[in-house]
Amino acid sequence: MKYSCDVIKDLLPLFHDDVCSDDTKKVVNEHLNECEACREYYKKMCSADVVELAAFDEKQEKKMAEAMEASWKGLVKKAIKVVLIILGAILAIPSTGLVIFLLVLFLVDGRVRTHTDIEDYEKYRSGPNAEEEYRTRWGMDEDIWPGKITDDMNVADYKLVYYNPWDAQYVGYLVVDYDLEAYEKELTRLESKEHDDYFGIYGVTGEKDYQILAMDADDYHGFIYAMTDGKGRIIYAEQVFCNYFMDLKYEKYIPEEYLLEGFDASATNPYHEKMKNKTFEPVGTSGVHGLSAYDKQKLIDENHVDLHSYFMVFPEDVKKVQEGSYTERLHTDLASTSGIVFLNATYSESDYEAEVERLSKISCTIKTQISKKEDEITQEIMYDDSMYNYPAYIAADGNCGTYEYALLDEENHMITYVLVKYPDDEILRRYKDYLKKDRKSYDDSGTNTWEYFSIYAHQFPGDDGLTVYDGE
Repeated sequence: MKYSCDVIKDLLPLFHDDVCSDDTKKVVNEHLNECEACREYYKKMCSADVVELAAFDEKQEKKMAEAMEASWKGLVKKAIKVVLIILGAILAIPSTGLVIFLLVLFLVDGRVRTHTDIEDYEKYRSGPNAEEEYRTRWGMDEDIWPGKITDDMNVADYKLVYYNPWDAQYVGYLVVDYDLEAYEKELTRLESKEHDDYFGIYGVTGEKDYQILAMDADDYHGFIYAMTDGKGRIIYAEQVFCNYFMDLKYEKYIPEEYLLEGFDASATNPYHEKMKNKTFEPVGTSGVHGLSAYDKQKLIDENHVDLHSYFMVFPEDVKKVQEGSYTERLHTDLASTSGIVFLNATYSESDYEAEVERLSKISCTIKTQISKKEDEITQEIMYDDSMYNYPAYIAADGNCGTYEYALLDEENHMITYVLVKYPDDEILRRYKDYLKKDRKSYDDSGTNTWEYFSIYAHQFPGDDGLTVYDGE
């Protein structure tokens, strides 16, 4: 045989994922026709859930991974690939050069990992219990998908594909048939999730076969969504990537009916060309989704000045949250910060009662010194059962444009924590069920509202302005 078994085994992952040249395919096919041992090796590879690296022992693979993690980032890896392409083109012996070139290029490109075993579902979702490569989806709202597979879910189909040639890419779908009660419960859960406008992004024109229930659409990172046939079946799908196109041949891994109508994320898609030539305004915008991204201390450190809040109504962490979602969408320009921080949390009955007790006892002590006389006041959180659709504990009600509160849904042991400042039309539409009933309250956002209620601020007698809580 022309090539050794070790060389062929190194090429098999490329052959398996259809990312090698026709010449290489011919070499591999010829060898497989002649070598029974390699045929058996390839059969085992095809039956595995994940395509493993070939011809490298554990020590070598670990060393390689650590080196790549430490040294090969972003554009550096792109530069390496260009060098390899040039090197492969100038190697003196064409057939040997092709093999060496593909082997080295394979090490840079990484692997296509395909997961279909529903028993491992939680290992490949977001969160601290997931494997490292899967803990985030570029800030997309992974909570649209179920957090775990439960007994009332009849899983009809499942696949998740991960590929990281230079930047992580995810393609996946989960098809679940629910009984009537579980179906209605899941519809209710999804109603509280993202409902982004998605028309026009990556050529999408709509969805003709299913009803969209929840949608997180991003013009840079793609889509995560849930849709239904209206008969108890819900399809969860995602195509998450960056740089306006996918290196992965996504059509190979997800049925066409689960893709949005018109979706095109190929390297030559028109949206890619359009966005490459777009000029963006120099403003700061943060977009964070998913319970695993919740970090109260980071919120305080980065936003307490601009948002006039120390996020006292928000919990310290989400360890006791059984189910929920988290969204942080903040926009900063030269004048101010605006947007929303939204945490929806379902607790056990006892944890819900303990959290309500905590909320009821929130207070803030503010200290000042006027004419060399120290003074202080302790302000308590406000309770109201008429301003919102749910009873609420309120820490700020329009002071400097900021509203901070926790909404209580006792029946479902659910608490929704919200901080919103200068809400725009999109926030008013998307979160309408969790905002004040009187929308005119938000019309004062452009005026001086420092006299409005906030436990974080107080005007002491003889002081010309507000004294604000300093975090101590």
